[in-house]
Amino acid sequence: MLSETKEIGLTESEINKISVTVDKSIKNKGHIEIAYNQQKIKKVSKQLQEIVLSASNGLINIGEKYVAINASDLYHEYIRHSNSKVESDRGQIAITPDDIKYAIKSIFNPDYVEALFTSKNNPTQRQSFVYAKKDKEGYVIAVEVVGGNSNPNITPAMIIKFTKEKWESFIQSNNSLGEILYENDIAKKNSLDIVANKKYRVIAAKSILNKTTSNSAFSTVHTNNNTFNSDLSTENDKKYLEAVKNGDMATAQAMVEQAAREKEAEQAIQGLLRCVNSR
Repeated sequence: MLSETKEIGLTESEINKISVTVDKSIKNKGHIEIAYNQQKIKKVSKQLQEIVLSASNGLINIGEKYVAINASDLYHEYIRHSNSKVESDRGQIAITPDDIKYAIKSIFNPDYVEALFTSKNNPTQRQSFVYAKKDKEGYVIAVEVVGGNSNPNITPAMIIKFTKEKWESFIQSNNSLGEILYENDIAKKNSLDIVANKKYRVIAAKSILNKTTSNSAFSTVHTNNNTFNSDLSTENDKKYLEAVKNGDMATAQAMVEQAAREKEAEQAIQGLLRCVNSR
């Protein structure tokens, strides 16, 4: 638990609040007996605000908002996406309550962020963005909607889980994530600013560049306890930037994942050394 709180910047109390709220929302079929049926979790961090601003070209400002859970939306998504056969036919994995909890926690340390609707002039009549986080099976993806002037919260309105194969297919395509999410919803798909959403999307993985790159397909930052870190070498930085400049998403993503694997291996070795030294 301590390593998890450090990784995502949440306290044990906040993690427990997510867990209890998710369980209660599902058990009570979308009702949690709280004002507006929304449970606040934590105020948006400065770092998350900057990531969303970057991904939306400065048009979505969540700086004074709170990450929250809308119980009715959460329950609706659980019912929609928890059938194994239906999700398998979509190239997706049925979500579980633990997946939902992981998705909500992941907003504080996402791997990928893309704007969806930067104004309210769309079928949902709300601003929104989407983020993704890798887990052992695939990628958990959540669409976050932004409350208006009288609503201080941002809440997940869609939670799904891609298989690794579907995520890799997306990475290798020239599509925005919004196009894939709304491929069967023509009204929403036609309301997307696809060019801008692809241009400004953000990779915010655990082990990538700490710089932002202007005039490129991606900006890259690292979210972890409000600090910026760089885990790629100078040579790899150059290769990564070259891939980004050329729009080679597959290579850029592969470099991100390789850096993450190397980091995990390094942490495992350090853990073994600590065990040996403590004897």
